[in-house]
Amino acid sequence: MNPFNLAIKPLSILIFAPIHFGLNFTSVLIVFIAIAFGMAIFYFIFSKQNKRKDKLLLHQTELRIQAEKKLLETEIEKIRIQNTLNEEEMNQMQLQLQLKEQDLIFKSLLITDLQQINKSVSDKLGIFQFRFTRKKDQEEYNQKLSEIIRDASRDPIKDFELLFTQLHGGFYEKLLVVNPDFSRNELQLCAFLRLNLSSKDIARLTNLSLSSVEITRHHIRQKLNIDLKISLTCYLISI
Repeated sequence: MNPFNLAIKPLSILIFAPIHFGLNFTSVLIVFIAIAFGMAIFYFIFSKQNKRKDKLLLHQTELRIQAEKKLLETEIEKIRIQNTLNEEEMNQMQLQLQLKEQDLIFKSLLITDLQQINKSVSDKLGIFQFRFTRKKDQEEYNQKLSEIIRDASRDPIKDFELLFTQLHGGFYEKLLVVNPDFSRNELQLCAFLRLNLSSKDIARLTNLSLSSVEITRHHIRQKLNIDLKISLTCYLISI
């Protein structure tokens, strides 16, 4: 074996080794760059898709919120309309109640006045009963006079109590809860005041003097423990 060849071989290895190393580094670098570029492209595409998904999700969320808002506005409008209808219905009921109260007051006062008239007529015509010569005429006269007396003896307060209870059931019970010591006359006066009757009209209905009505009103105020600054009628209407 030639010793010269043996000497050249290690030298060639030393010369070409760096060149081989440089090629491997470049390849690795290229591969690394390609991988990085691929990852960048993948990240870009992935980010773009995520943004598209987020944008779509945001749009769907906005649509859902708008739909829920419209639904809520619709429900609010329905509630408003229903409240308006209920308010109108309550106003109609209140108006009907007021009309019935006014009718009750009118009828009660009318019956009271008619009783006074019938009593006056009965007192004035009674003396003429025996001035008729025929017995038949006396009997007919007596029958008509008895009808007048019967109408005059009719108790208007009894009819008033019945109709008032139908309109304001439980009113007396509420008063008795506040104070169980109310008398029957005081409860009746409270009912008259509940209908906003004046003391003069109450005196006509109860056949009492105006001063007696005012005294009874004072006793009622004391039993209810109402301050003088508060209207007794307004207080009773609020019950």
